[in-house]
Amino acid sequence: MAERIHKQYAYGAQLDANTHWSKMTRTETRACGRMSPILKTVNPCFPRSGHRFLRNIFEAYFDDQFVFGSVHNAAERKVTEDTNYIKDHDTGLLSGKSDRQITSDARYLVQYRHPLESIQSYFEFIVCRGKLEDSPEKWAGFLPQRLRFWKAFVRKWCLDPGMRANDRVHRVQYDALYSNTVGEAEKAISFLTGGQVEIDHKRLESAVGQFSRGFCRYRIDDGMEEKLINARRDVREFRYFNDDFYRLEEALARDYLEPLGIPRLFGDTDATPPAMSVNLPTEPARHRRAG
Repeated sequence: MAERIHKQYAYGAQLDANTHWSKMTRTETRACGRMSPILKTVNPCFPRSGHRFLRNIFEAYFDDQFVFGSVHNAAERKVTEDTNYIKDHDTGLLSGKSDRQITSDARYLVQYRHPLESIQSYFEFIVCRGKLEDSPEKWAGFLPQRLRFWKAFVRKWCLDPGMRANDRVHRVQYDALYSNTVGEAEKAISFLTGGQVEIDHKRLESAVGQFSRGFCRYRIDDGMEEKLINARRDVREFRYFNDDFYRLEEALARDYLEPLGIPRLFGDTDATPPAMSVNLPTEPARHRRAG
């Protein structure tokens, strides 16, 4: 049953005869035997944008009323009838063939991050798992490919005017989550419950405290192991960092970073680099903002 649901999953589409993700419904979870306050929500998140950290807070706050599933990785946790929070990287955007249709009825909690930070972290993640060779040549190919993916992701989930004005869409920007974890988690929890459930601030602070020591602790799934991570990356310490990073950020500033509210990594004190050597991904003119 769960496998069939997972394969048939589509935003706003019928999963089976009794389950519709297009409706804002609360479900009685089998784990706790009572109605969950969480409205069924899809979590489109660009890789390495704080999904696991925020999810750990949700799990600590809602306990067994929070039922997670993933269409990105069925082995992580499959989508079932009880699932009320679905993770999806929308990786079809890598090839430009995403089948994740946005509907007016579904609810979306979108997570994103500065592309240079998330793509560097993404590269490290894949390399550490032995799925990619750690070399300047592999990085040189990885960066433009994943940057195309990031741009397609934010154009679809964040910059589209229909998504920006939709009250069934809530966006969590990584820097905001980093600098104001309790406040951002409170807004996200209010979104998950449709604003119909009063926030338990003591419980929220406790949930955040379990996984945040200066935003440096999260829990991984296998064995419930706690793992410390750096409080904040400095991409200038990346072994393949070069002057192209400055130019890439400058090229992204007007059409992406500024409208998305993403702080720039490099200030005015950074030296102006020479001409860029990386070939920037191009995009159709219709996606560019005027002005």
